[in-house]
Amino acid sequence: MIPLRLPFARAVAWALLLGGWLVLGALGRQRLPLWADGLLPVALWLGATGAGLAAVAGRRIRLAPLRAALVACALGLALALLMLAQGGGAGWLLWGAGLWGGLLVAASLAVRALRRQGGQRPPAPVLPAVAGACAAWALAGDPLALRASVPHLQLLALALVVAALGLALLLRGPLGGLVGCRAGLFDCAWPLPALARWRQPAAWPQQAAVLGMLPMMASLVAMAEWCGSTDGLAPATTVALHLGAMLGPALLLRLWPAWLHGRSTTPWLLALLLGGVGLAWARPGLAGWMAASLLQAMAWSLAWAGPLLQGQPAHVALPGPSDRGAPQGPGPGRAGALGTAALVLALGAALAAAGPQALLAVQTALALLALGGAAAARLHAARPAG
Repeated sequence: MIPLRLPFARAVAWALLLGGWLVLGALGRQRLPLWADGLLPVALWLGATGAGLAAVAGRRIRLAPLRAALVACALGLALALLMLAQGGGAGWLLWGAGLWGGLLVAASLAVRALRRQGGQRPPAPVLPAVAGACAAWALAGDPLALRASVPHLQLLALALVVAALGLALLLRGPLGGLVGCRAGLFDCAWPLPALARWRQPAAWPQQAAVLGMLPMMASLVAMAEWCGSTDGLAPATTVALHLGAMLGPALLLRLWPAWLHGRSTTPWLLALLLGGVGLAWARPGLAGWMAASLLQAMAWSLAWAGPLLQGQPAHVALPGPSDRGAPQGPGPGRAGALGTAALVLALGAALAAAGPQALLAVQTALALLALGGAAAARLHAARPAG
């Protein structure tokens, strides 16, 4: 039973993570468009998630409180969505964003608990991530429909409650001394690498690709609207393309793991990051910006899945609670939670002021950072010893 319980929990957790970006981003642009281009609820959600992870780090987790947290957060979030469907104010959206963070932390702990009960090291979580992305897209992939359809929000509220109840029912027996992970979110999914990893220039390409998840997902709803208004591309299609770019390369590596043996992903990361920016500068306009975003999503996919499929410890210095045996790194902490929220707010303010050009500036900075780290590492390796 454990082999089925853990993939289900992971898929639910991934659906909650990706769905948070989509739902809160769409509703934020509708209800609070003047607050960091609608990204205030997303920033609050990420801040609440990081603060929750920091609050439970090192604490013993018990079954009954974890079940209660799952159900209570889901019910409160469902109530907020139902009130928004009935015309409730923005306060319900902000309240729901905080509860979504609590629900994500509880789901992360559930994943870790189920992994510990499994005994053996499970496979890399690529397939559950794909399943979670499909569920998130099915429920929240069209930001315009999400904002305009009352039944859509009602269905989403019901799905969240059912998912939380499912996770709560999967948790059985004593949790065996489970403690809150000091290292971050499930499956290495936290979007902000720890500062300690930046001390190694050779790791900069990978860390830049991991960090690219933050601006890519934060701007995804806005990108879907821009492409729909200028290129006629349906918003749901834009979202599907980005989610596919995020997980498609990881899925290919999962199906053909032999390709990774003895290979470094750094050249591919550099090619994707620099190639995307090059396309955006060579072809100004939304088509170029979207191409850069898609290639950046593919770079994230390689940076996330490559080490996990090779059985290495967490590659982002933030191993998720599902990575038993990985070194307990510094984790997000309260400073990291505030830093993540602040970065999202800063990006929102830049998007409001400069539009897609702000996103291109961030993508260019990440690509140059990756290139600079690779060059510094190469020079250091070529330097004579002594």
